[in-house]
Amino acid sequence: MKKFIGVIGGVLILISVFLPSITVGPISVSLWQGAPSKGAVLVFMAFGAIVAACSYLGRKWSKIVAVIFAILALVIDFIWISDASGQGASTGIGLWIAAIGGIMGIVGAFIKDKKVAS
Repeated sequence: MKKFIGVIGGVLILISVFLPSITVGPISVSLWQGAPSKGAVLVFMAFGAIVAACSYLGRKWSKIVAVIFAILALVIDFIWISDASGQGASTGIGLWIAAIGGIMGIVGAFIKDKKVAS
């Protein structure tokens, strides 16, 4: 069950790209629509896919890889949040969902299953 926390975190990172990320007045745009560089958005999506896949595998090395890429996604997301806040725009739900996904990707590697005694 614990591996699904990381998988859900990776999926949240992936779908956050398509949610409203930056709002200026009545206009909201997603990262997919309004990013100056599609390459950065594609790399961000790849980070989410790597977090989900490595969390699903559940091996020690894959947990380390998942945590590294979740931290990288979280850092990129915080950079985008600070950029949006500094230019008079407000951050949309997409950036906050991505932050939650990054945190879930990190936490998912450290949660252990409890063994239930029969």
